[in-house]
Amino acid sequence: MGILDKKMDKNKSAVFKDVVANKDFVNNIESKIDSKSKRGRKQSSNKRNKTYTFYCTKEELEMLEKLANDKHLTMAEYFRVKLFN
Repeated sequence: MGILDKKMDKNKSAVFKDVVANKDFVNNIESKIDSKSKRGRKQSSNKRNKTYTFYCTKEELEMLEKLANDKHLTMAEYFRVKLFN
């Protein structure tokens, strides 16, 4: 079993050398990517963050609240379901 242990040690050291080399390679790539120029307009990350306004009469509002309550939803959730589904 001593011979097998030596073979395993050689394989482990080779694997660890590859990991170190790959880590250095990745670090070099990240530094090259970070140095990229940042021209142009900044892109917005959250496009769903919008406000919608609905105009209705009191009777329509009461009817919508009743429909939302029947489905066990708040008014905001009810409108979100109606808009995006």
